[in-house]
Amino acid sequence: MKPTAATPRSNVATFLSAIKVAIAAVDEFIASTAAAVEEQSIVTADMSTNMQRASAELA
Repeated sequence: MKPTAATPRSNVATFLSAIKVAIAAVDEFIASTAAAVEEQSIVTADMSTNMQRASAELA
């Protein structure tokens, strides 16, 4: 098959689409990681509060 002027453009479009899909996947991973970190921070703060209350009750 003889290359045409459209072939490089088609390849670029294909590669850009693949990059877009990869970026979306990374974005989804980052969003889920951020949500997990936020949830963990809330749990850690709650545990700290509970431990401080328990310590105060024992003192």
